[in-house]
Amino acid sequence: MFYTRVKKSYVGLLREEENGTRLFYPVSYSKPHFMNKSVYEIWNLIENRTEEDIVEVMKKKYPKVGEDRLRKDVKHTIAYFINLEMVKEVNECMEEKVCDICMFEEKDFTNASKFIMSTGGVATDKNFLFTSNHLQGETFKSYYKAINMRTNHFHQIEVFLNVVDKETEENIGVIGIYVCPNNSVVYVTTIVLSNKSNLESALNGLETMLRNQTVKEIKIKFADDSSVDEQLFCSLGFKKESVILFETINGGDFFIYGKEIERERVC
Repeated sequence: MFYTRVKKSYVGLLREEENGTRLFYPVSYSKPHFMNKSVYEIWNLIENRTEEDIVEVMKKKYPKVGEDRLRKDVKHTIAYFINLEMVKEVNECMEEKVCDICMFEEKDFTNASKFIMSTGGVATDKNFLFTSNHLQGETFKSYYKAINMRTNHFHQIEVFLNVVDKETEENIGVIGIYVCPNNSVVYVTTIVLSNKSNLESALNGLETMLRNQTVKEIKIKFADDSSVDEQLFCSLGFKKESVILFETINGGDFFIYGKEIERERVC
């Protein structure tokens, strides 16, 4: 039996509190619920996994904790989520990747540049736009010119990937990544999607691609004045890791969020 999170549950987004706890407000109740660090950890593992899959991941992460205790905690936590209608049982892994991710070919740079320019560098209610905070106005237009994208790509300053609708084979977005010299960490530097509803499947596709490489973690860096909802990325499994003080163009702070690539996942 697989377990999957309910996409439109009454819980909503989890808000981070002190000591790694999370707070959420169920629609059906006036009082908030708290989720401790251990329960939240299982919550992040639960998507399209069996109980046994989750236990195996926890055993590797906490080798000094007895298996019986881990198994009991996982079983109890899954039951807790089901009772809150945050999780449901499915007979088989239900994850269908709406998006395919593929490397750029030579012809793609001009099309991608036009696609990105069509947003005008502005996020709307429909699209999704994430770029470096210093890319605004003419700087944004210059950076995403085809010639500059091509140069950055081949010098691996920012490697670009197409986001393609799996059914229609239409290009629906562009993702840019920076691969750290150790080849173990990848930073997501650009995300431009024609429809923000494709964000989760696009990131899933990226993770699948990187899972076959030596990459261990995907990271993303937000400026403190960013218009992007950081909690949205938390709901997709990213966790806040660190703060870089006074480094934005306006003298503000950067926040680093990361997500480990799980190779134990079985569907």
